[in-house]
Amino acid sequence: MSHRSRHSFLSSCVRFAGLAVLLAVSTSATAQTYWFENYERAVALIDDGLTNEASALLERVIRDHPLPVSCLKVPGDRCIDYIPYFQRARIQVSRGDARGASHSLDITEAFGVGMVNRRTERDVVRLRQQIRTMESGRSGEPATVTPAVDQH
Repeated sequence: MSHRSRHSFLSSCVRFAGLAVLLAVSTSATAQTYWFENYERAVALIDDGLTNEASALLERVIRDHPLPVSCLKVPGDRCIDYIPYFQRARIQVSRGDARGASHSLDITEAFGVGMVNRRTERDVVRLRQQIRTMESGRSGEPATVTPAVDQH
């Protein structure tokens, strides 16, 4: 192999390796999702009535981040109320699980985080009323999920 062809071959190998590394880095950077984005996605799925998908996503987030946070600072100079047990209760109400939903709201209230925000407090009261209606059997219609109010 001549010096020129060997140099060309090595140059091609280096470029290929560089492209492979660049591709791997860019793929991992675009694939990275912050945990609170999964939480927000789960809330949006609940709002859209896609509770099975939301439940799977929310349970993973709760497993990794079990403590609620009032006004969690997130990139973009935003703050979200991370109230996963309230969101779990919304899913449970939609499935007709009044006991589970009541328990999830008890957890929400025990942490006290959701009560910092008046809108969240109103949402909890509204959901408790839905649960009481379900338990009393007065509603012959399937439960609907109360849409979350924008927390900003």
